[in-house]
Amino acid sequence: RHIRLILLPIQLLKPRLREEHLVAVYETMDRPLLTVLKDMEARAAFLIGRGMARTMLAEVTGVPPADWRFGAGEHGRPEILTPDTSWRFNLAHSHGMVACALASGRDVGVDIEYLDRPKSSHDVARRACAAAELADIEAAPEADRQERFLVYWTLKEAYLKARGLGISVHLADVAFDLSSGEP
Repeated sequence: RHIRLILLPIQLLKPRLREEHLVAVYETMDRPLLTVLKDMEARAAFLIGRGMARTMLAEVTGVPPADWRFGAGEHGRPEILTPDTSWRFNLAHSHGMVACALASGRDVGVDIEYLDRPKSSHDVARRACAAAELADIEAAPEADRQERFLVYWTLKEAYLKARGLGISVHLADVAFDLSSGEP
């Protein structure tokens, strides 16, 4: 059982293709979901992600992209309403990148973060990380702490998204051990 993952830098899309892609996706999705996003870049990433999901699902099932209908779970996880399928998907976007993960027969979550974003404060790490994770971050060289924190953050986000919990769970209650080099 494999997971398919595509990362797409939005700027690589040709302007014409991007516009057509957005219009085609917009016509098939719930308008209320789109109106929540006020920032044009966030709206574009959201729509492109939905289009990526439809395209990837069409490739693995043979069902045309326009025939897929999506909804949202209790905590906002995207769910496939129709057609009936064993496939699941998840989306993330950050700073002009869109990620789409696709899996059959299991839930899947994905998160991406921009590594060059402003540094997160120690207070954020204390609220979001379990004690062992915080100790691991603090043990890292100063120059590596931000990236180490973001590794934990993305793991937590992807896990909670796969479970359909969003951030309804206190992040520090979900812990990962990176001592082996892998989560």
